[in-house]
Amino acid sequence: MTQKTETSPLEKLLRRTMSYMSRLKDVRKGNLYFTESGLARLAHIEGWLTGLHDAGKIEEAEKLAEDLDQNLNRLTHGEEMEFEVNGDNISVPARKCILHDDGTKHGFSLLWLQVVNPQVYEEHYAEQSELLSENRKQVEDLEDKIDNTQGYDARLDLLKQKHDLEIYGSAHDQVVKRLAIRERLDPNYQYSEELTEYRYCNSLQSKVYYRPSYNGGLLYHGPAGGPTFAVTLTPVEGWSIHT
Repeated sequence: MTQKTETSPLEKLLRRTMSYMSRLKDVRKGNLYFTESGLARLAHIEGWLTGLHDAGKIEEAEKLAEDLDQNLNRLTHGEEMEFEVNGDNISVPARKCILHDDGTKHGFSLLWLQVVNPQVYEEHYAEQSELLSENRKQVEDLEDKIDNTQGYDARLDLLKQKHDLEIYGSAHDQVVKRLAIRERLDPNYQYSEELTEYRYCNSLQSKVYYRPSYNGGLLYHGPAGGPTFAVTLTPVEGWSIHT
């Protein structure tokens, strides 16, 4: 029986350089997300490590690729959380991490996201739905007053009251604002919810949302590194996570 050998991080990296660069975004699926600038930084690092390998500095390239791989894995630890949704138990990632370009050599800035308890979301959603229902009734009453008011100043005053009173958007939109939910990498791209987890619970589709938790950095302190404006308590030969 042949024994399978695990492919090293450097070997995986070198294979990617012989394929389409568009596949770089699929390097880390699941809990890690790279913004456009973060992907550019990752491509720069992988190109640099490929250059070290091709220049004959194979041991150094292997060591650095392994270190980067381990630190990326540490960002979310692969932890899961369980919730009961629609009478069914589901498991989702406890946290996610978004990587941006840090503006330092081989460095990333980080934003960790924490899962929102679906029960908490539903409680806020029910509350906002009730508020919106009551708000619409009040707005409709004002609209009736506006239609039956003849004086210009009086109508203008009622229109201002309506503008100040009316709540725009859905109940979900209000919960997103209240809980600071982050649904997508690019807030301006409304048709994507790549940060949201989808689960089927007793044949019903449910969504589990995430919101920002804290910031940090994955910074490079290795050979030929530049200033990082961060403190390390012990010597670091590659990358380290800062919070």
